Amino acid sequence: MKYVEMILSVEDASIIKFPTLVDKVKEWASNGVKFIRLVTDTVKPDYIIHFSGTSNNPLKSTAPIFNELYEKVKDPSPQNLTILKALYNHVPPETILTIINTPLSSKNTYIQGLLAESNGYLIYKHQLEQFIMDKLDLELASATTFRKDWNKKSVRKREPLIQSEHYYLIESKMPQYFVFDKPEVEFTGLN
Repeated sequence: MKYVEMILSVEDASIIKFPTLVDKVKEWASNGVKFIRLVTDTVKPDYIIHFSGTSNNPLKSTAPIFNELYEKVKDPSPQNLTILKALYNHVPPETILTIINTPLSSKNTYIQGLLAESNGYLIYKHQLEQFIMDKLDLELASATTFRKDWNKKSVRKREPLIQSEHYYLIESKMPQYFVFDKPEVEFTGLN
């Protein structure tokens, strides 16, 4: 995977080619933000992996940047890099590294197959939707609605799955409690 990571002052935001992001930077600047962190995919430059602002000096920032997490991946396989790309900036760095560097196994062959692309963890939207369709016997549209409600943290809406006889199969497989889109990733070589 190849990516470009930039730390810019808000004054340099004019190089960003996305008008909505430029507007966001102007809003952040009015609230005291001084620096912007932007990570883009070099294969698809319009694909933004990470975009954030900080009022601190970027050299003193304590949050790990994408490159620092990438360097801590024990096996930089396409699967692990896809996981990193999907979870970066959404899940705490420690959780990301656990998911990538500590795969889970399951004695249940259904779960093992369903979660094979994510190291045994349930992290992608389509995985939760498939589980819901298979175990709660719902159609795709209903499963998608259920998954959207799941991500809204609505306890009432989560109840049918939590109370189902099958929930135990995934309960320990979701350390982040949310599910995310699986990014389409093209690997032309690992950086």
